[in-house]
Amino acid sequence: MFGSKIDKFNTLFKEEIINNRKVDKNMEYYKIMTEDIPSILREKIPNEIYKIYGSVGQGNLSQVPWFGVFNRQVTDSATYGVYIVYLFSIERDKIYLTLNQGFTNFKDLFKRNKYTYIRKTADYLSSEMKLQGFDKGIINLGNDLSNLAKGYEYGTIVFKEYDINMMPDDNILFNDLNDLLIEYDELVSSFGMKGYDSIIKIINGVDESITVDRAIKEIKEELDGSYVMPVDVVLKPKKVSKGNLKVQKYLRIKNSVLRQKLDYVRIAKDNARIGLQGEKLALQIEKERLEGLGIANIDKKLFWRANESDSYGYDIESVDIINGKETKLFIEVKTTSDRIDSPFYISKKEKEFSEEEGEKYRIFRIYDVDSTVPKYYFANGKIEDNFILDPITFLATYKYELE
Repeated sequence: MFGSKIDKFNTLFKEEIINNRKVDKNMEYYKIMTEDIPSILREKIPNEIYKIYGSVGQGNLSQVPWFGVFNRQVTDSATYGVYIVYLFSIERDKIYLTLNQGFTNFKDLFKRNKYTYIRKTADYLSSEMKLQGFDKGIINLGNDLSNLAKGYEYGTIVFKEYDINMMPDDNILFNDLNDLLIEYDELVSSFGMKGYDSIIKIINGVDESITVDRAIKEIKEELDGSYVMPVDVVLKPKKVSKGNLKVQKYLRIKNSVLRQKLDYVRIAKDNARIGLQGEKLALQIEKERLEGLGIANIDKKLFWRANESDSYGYDIESVDIINGKETKLFIEVKTTSDRIDSPFYISKKEKEFSEEEGEKYRIFRIYDVDSTVPKYYFANGKIEDNFILDPITFLATYKYELE
């Protein structure tokens, strides 16, 4: 019944597209594609996580009609994400069962390079798959294709081709679909919480880094909505120097963080604001430091990584001259509005990352950030070389007096 419906649609659509360019919802071909075939597939795939539908075009008849299965966790549209779709060739003699991608999304993301990136993504995904009986590569939907139809070709991850005049029986068709569905679900489960845009960029190594000037501008725009500094105030950051080891006096006061019942939403917003202020200030200071060292092409060496992902283990990527050589730096910014250099929390990941990178890792500590003269210092190297670290809470206290 499934194969015969495909065959019947193909025959009717072939006649229709010769005589009429407009979609006619009263015609039988339309009912087969939008009602009959989806109904058959829903009986075989009853899980509501899948959206199943078919299309013959919007307004005008499509050059390549199709019907598909969409996992709602990643997409419910043929314009975005990854999905299973059956594509009819324009000669109407072949139909392809494919795992495919939304071409419109690639067009929006990559403009002139859309075909390159959709193909690179397809090639990577297909290389991870071991589907028996399926082919990899670009399918052939025919000649004189529209951009969208060409996008279907380039977006194909894996496929199986059928001759519509000699369709296999339904058991074979459904077994093929089930095999592809298992692979599709495994792929979707690998995404975790990532959207398909993120998957594309990960696969293709797309660098979304922004220049330091743009980073500072974006932070300023974000801060302007929640924190307004008087217009006549000019910040004069002051670098403080490392002095002697701290005297062990008033440790309970100095090395403790008070826990009390507070407005957590307000505090969370204020902490976010303080963190952004600190990162903005750190970027400005770091840019000036690199200029003072005579570093060339600063925009290609100084990056605000915290805006891209919290997976890096640091906030700013920069460089320094170490042993006469330009060396990459990884900087974690820790900011407080407290007037003294109070303790702060670090994460286990930050601690481990500092141990891996050693002298290439720095804590950029900023305190009294809401004043006109915020104070700052650098702590170079492993976190535990510079801070007393509580083994339970990971509360870090600088080992030295500040001058």
